[in-house]
This record gives sequence, C-alpha cells and structure tokens, in this order.
Amino acid sequence: MPTTLEEVYQVLSCLPDPVFILSEDGDYVDILGGTDSQSYHDGSVLVGQSLHEVLPKDKADWFISQIVFALDHNEVITVEYDLGASDVDGLDEASGPLGTLRFEGKISPLSFTRNGRRVVCWLTRNISTRYHLEKRLRKQSETDSLTHIANRRFFFDTLKSTLASKSTSSLILFDIDYFKNVNDTHGHLAGDLVLKQIAKRVIAIIRPEDTFARVGGEEFAVLLPTLDREAVMAIAERLREAIDSDPFLFEGQQIHVTASFGVTMTVDSDQDTSVFSRVDTALYQAKLQGRNQVVYMEHC
Repeated sequence: MPTTLEEVYQVLSCLPDPVFILSEDGDYVDILGGTDSQSYHDGSVLVGQSLHEVLPKDKADWFISQIVFALDHNEVITVEYDLGASDVDGLDEASGPLGTLRFEGKISPLSFTRNGRRVVCWLTRNISTRYHLEKRLRKQSETDSLTHIANRRFFFDTLKSTLASKSTSSLILFDIDYFKNVNDTHGHLAGDLVLKQIAKRVIAIIRPEDTFARVGGEEFAVLLPTLDREAVMAIAERLREAIDSDPFLFEGQQIHVTASFGVTMTVDSDQDTSVFSRVDTALYQAKLQGRNQVVYMEHC
C-alpha cells in the first residue's frame, strides 16, 4: 500500500534534526522534526511568524539572502552559521541547549509555492561539538607548545596570504644571542623560561593585528602590516631593549640575554622565501656586526 501524505508528515515530524519550510520573504511556513531536545529548542512557536519578527535585522537579512540565492540558482546550497536561543524572540531558552550554537544548513528549493511565494526546505544540523573540536585542533596545530604563540607553519601561511594581498608589511626576525650558553650553564628549564618570558615581553609591545611566531629553537618572527620603515625600526629597537634591559630570574639566579634583529619591508614582487631570506640576511649582518642590534635590509 502506498504511503499516505499523513504518514509522510508523521515520519518527518519524528526527525531528530529540524526541517524549516521558509518562504522567499522569510516567513516560517512550517517546521518539522527537531525532536532532539539536547541539540535544539522547540521552534514550533515560530510557525506563522517571519524571520524579521523574531531575529535581529542583520541575521534575518542574511537568512533571506541565502534562501533567495538557492531559489534563484535552483540549487541546493550548504551554509554554516552561529545562532543561540537568545537571538530568537519567543523561544524558551531553558527548553534546549544554552549559549551560541554552530549549525549547518542545507537549503533546497521546493517545486511548489505558498500564497504565491517561492519556498525552500531548510534542513538544520547542530554541528557545535564537531566545530569546536576542529577549531581546538586547528589552534593546537598552529601554536607553539612552549610559548603558546604561533608556530612556524602558521607564520608562513600568514606570510603567504599577506604577500598575495599585495599589502605592504614589515617583517622582524630576531634570534637570542648565545642561547646555547643559557642551556649549558643553567639547564634547559632555564632556557625554556627565558623563551616564554621573551614571548610575553614581545606581546606586550606589538599590536593585536601583528603576527608573532616562534620559527626556530630560539628564533622569532613578527609580521607587522601597514607600518613604514621608521615605525618598524622603532618597534624592533623597543623589542631589543625589552630583552636586554631586564635580566630573567630562574631559581634565584639572574640570566641576562640579548637578541639580534633583522628588519625588512615587503614589496609586490616578494615571495615568502625571498622576503624571509632577506630578513634572515639582515639578522645575520646584525650577528656579524657584534650582536644585540637591529639591522635593516632594503629590497634589491
């Protein structure tokens, strides 16, 4: 016996993930499923209302733009978005998960209309657990485990994307002078402390938009967007002084270290290897000239 429309409707209503039927102007035509109360709130109260009635304007506009795009292109599209019960007027926040959640939506154009308006099926899936796990793993893969700043991989990815944008940036590369002596004299725990404290001193000086990374054992790099030569040289000198001026304290012993700095500016023709080679040469010159100084190298 063929399945009746009523039976199909009953099956859809039992789905753990909610299915929204939405019109092109943002009306909630119907809501099916969403029985997993650990992942979703009861959205049945939204039927008959519009996105603009229950959501902030910017969010409602975004949802409608996705609906119209799917309809105009007559294709299924997949989107990801953040939304919490507190964003939706009329929802009982206590009836489902708390806080802002991450959702994946699959938007499928339907072949019928409702009151002369085109409609879509918006299938929603709560992907918060997966999203935050992936975000945490990505953060771990991009972070130096000792200093908790960016690692070499993240730095070069950022440098490549910055160069691709053709925006002018400055690059500082510095290396702790005679760092092996610290480890040999005071032990590797002392060396680790020095590296971590240096990272903290640098963070206190650079801007939030700058990218600071540990790119070698005792070698660090800073990528600074939109700074001219004079400004970046002033920052490099401040960093040098911050390391040189105040000894580090380990188990009652003072450890004094200095650092040598290379500085350069990016140009449109630069590749990540060319600009890093140039700043590395500047750092090498600072070492040759006596260490504990800043050397600038111009693009040839």
